[in-house]
Amino acid sequence: MRKTVATLWVISALLCPGAALAGRDQRVLKAIDLFDRAEFTRAKDLLATLVDAPGLSEEDRLQSRIYLAASYYGLGDRASAKAQFLALVRRYPRVELDPGLFLPEVVDLFHQARIEVAKEASATQVQPDQPIQSQPPVVSTPPPPVTPAAPPSTRPGSATPAARGLTVATFLPFGAGQFARGDATAGHFFLWSEVGTLALAAGAKIHFQSLKRDPGGPWDFAHPAYVENVAYATTVQNVFAVSLIASGVIAVVGIGEAALRAGGPEPAAVKLSMGSGAGAVSVWVEPSLAGIAVRF
Repeated sequence: MRKTVATLWVISALLCPGAALAGRDQRVLKAIDLFDRAEFTRAKDLLATLVDAPGLSEEDRLQSRIYLAASYYGLGDRASAKAQFLALVRRYPRVELDPGLFLPEVVDLFHQARIEVAKEASATQVQPDQPIQSQPPVVSTPPPPVTPAAPPSTRPGSATPAARGLTVATFLPFGAGQFARGDATAGHFFLWSEVGTLALAAGAKIHFQSLKRDPGGPWDFAHPAYVENVAYATTVQNVFAVSLIASGVIAVVGIGEAALRAGGPEPAAVKLSMGSGAGAVSVWVEPSLAGIAVRF
């Protein structure tokens, strides 16, 4: 009796939104933090070691299974996410997902798993009022194949999560597409590369303006630029132009890399152009054995 009461108390506490977020084990808290920062790969790797870890409380074990399923979904692995939800519902039949913490698509997948588990339970029930000796022999037959549920219909103009990531974050500079898919390392690389080259270009522009002498003067664009050392001023202008072009190229490469890895069918190549006419620069980003290849 005490065991039953304790189990119901734990499950009731887990149904509260506050308790669902407050795992007592620091490893669970760290995994949830990684999930909240969209680092789904790292969250999945850590949670996979926690769902069956000895010594973990029932509350932390439940939270680990929920966030492991959500991490799989964030990585695009719908089958693994559903498998985790099936295991979750079989062990905790009364658990619920907070729609304020997870995407509607994740909550829908959880409800599909709950329906399948309910069908399994109803198929194995035996009617108590029927005498056992009058029952015909039970022949074990394989269950019929389960047809995957059709994805929810979308209204005209709406898009799936993968399409939203491809049209919004993928085509933004400064590593936005990399951060959106959970690759923080690549996101930081493109972010600081673009910021660094833009900062160098801005510094060169400011320094060149400080080199101007009368009658023009700094930031005076109404008169020709007069400088004391023409060769040095030309070098500063070249640094400005090269840094600005490098920043644009890095942004184009980052957008192309994000488009190739955004999910769905992988395109043969992505072409991005800067400028027009004779001065236009075209950059091709395409898959290769090493990851991606960039050619001009």
